[in-house]
Amino acid sequence: MRSLSGWLVWCVTLSTPVVAAKGAWARSAVEGTRPGNVANCVEDRDHDGVEDALDNCPRDANLDQLDQDLDGQGNVCDQDVDGDGVSNMRDVCPATADNQVDSDRDGAGDVCDEDDDGDGVPDVQDNCLGLNNPAQLDQDNDGAGDACDVDADGDLVLDRVDNCVGVPNRGQFDFDRDGRGDVCDVDSDGDGVPNEKDHCPTTALRRRTTKDGCGGAELVASRCLPGTARNREDHMVCVIHHARVATQARLLTEAERAALVSHAVRGR
Repeated sequence: MRSLSGWLVWCVTLSTPVVAAKGAWARSAVEGTRPGNVANCVEDRDHDGVEDALDNCPRDANLDQLDQDLDGQGNVCDQDVDGDGVSNMRDVCPATADNQVDSDRDGAGDVCDEDDDGDGVPDVQDNCLGLNNPAQLDQDNDGAGDACDVDADGDLVLDRVDNCVGVPNRGQFDFDRDGRGDVCDVDSDGDGVPNEKDHCPTTALRRRTTKDGCGGAELVASRCLPGTARNREDHMVCVIHHARVATQARLLTEAERAALVSHAVRGR
């Protein structure tokens, strides 16, 4: 073995000593002899111990001869190591064949990025892969974060049609039909009086109410509660009086007043 002009040349000892040097004449390992058959010698230009004829990177030392994409070019000299058609310089995952998607635009493609969405939570722990949600909120504890859960409150009603997103209400009751479910509506009967101040939170729709949120019928009922009158006649008088007051305040129509009075007279 000897080095000639930077090439490492290995020669097999035959009956006639031989040596090779870039196809030209060179000094033999034995002074005075001519070079013999160069086929008996092998070249190793990168000095990695692998002869050039078998070396997948003959000009770059790579004793391990790794070739990820099996294209015949070793990784150390392959301009596209993963063989995905994108050069290493432009590839967001140079060692992994991928579609070049980089959700968080951090320069590392999703296929090789340990935090695809860049929310600071590793993918193996993230409850919304691909969606930035650092808080990792999961109201219904189903493993899918609220940010990507199609039913965040777990009431079996999809968020896109749920009238109280974030508040379980499987029945979807909406007394005033305003699109907000009763459990999350601050004025469930739509009378303009907030629930916390409304003495009658289920007043009939589109009815005039008192400042307490009560309609005419509720007002009469609250003033003439069963069992508070001394007798039936007193109860009837109470209903007649307050029904008249409610009608004058336009909380009852004449027909509604008459119905309430008739009901009281019959003792029901």
